[in-house]
Amino acid sequence: MKRPLITLVLAGILVAAIQSTAFGINLVENGDFEQVRADSSPAGWAWALARNTQAEFAFDDEERIQGSHSLKITVKDDTGQVNLMPEATAMGTPQPGASYELSVWVKTQDLRYNRFMVTPAIRFNFRPTRVRPTPLFNLMDDVGTTTDWKQLTMQITAPNDAREFILDMIITQGTVWIDGVSLTRVD
Repeated sequence: MKRPLITLVLAGILVAAIQSTAFGINLVENGDFEQVRADSSPAGWAWALARNTQAEFAFDDEERIQGSHSLKITVKDDTGQVNLMPEATAMGTPQPGASYELSVWVKTQDLRYNRFMVTPAIRFNFRPTRVRPTPLFNLMDDVGTTTDWKQLTMQITAPNDAREFILDMIITQGTVWIDGVSLTRVD
C-alpha cells in the first residue's frame, strides 16, 4: 500500500517540476483571458487601482487575437493608474539560469502618460535578485498611437537564485486591450 502512495507523490513532484522547466509551455495561467470568474474578472489575475482612479474593465469579443475575447482596460482620469498582474499562484517557478521569452499582444487607443508622468508599461523580472535595468515595454514608445494590435516580445535569462517571476502591467489614461500573454522557457 505504501508503494502506490509514494509513486503517486513522486509523479506529482515530477509533473510540477516539468511545468516549471519544460520548453514551450506557457507558464502564465489564463494568458488569453478566456477563463472568467463569477464576478466577471479574469481568473488567475489581480489588479490594483491607484487612489481615486476611474477605470472600466471588460472582455471585448470584437477586438481579440486568440480565443473569444481580449481584456479591455480603460482609465478615464488623467491621474489614474491600474496595475494588472498574474496572481502569485498563476505562474510557474523559474529555473535559475534559464532563458525565458515573454510575449504579449497589445492594442491601445488614446493612451497617455498620467498627470504624474507615470509611463504605461509592461514590466518583467525575478525575485529575490532582479535583472537591472528592469526589462520592460514602454507602451508609449513600443506601441504608440497605432490602433492595430502589436506583439511585444523579449527574452530574459533568470538570475542564478531566481525563485519567482514578477510580471505587471501599468495602464494609465486611455484604453488598452491585452491578449495572448505567454511566458515560455526557450533554452
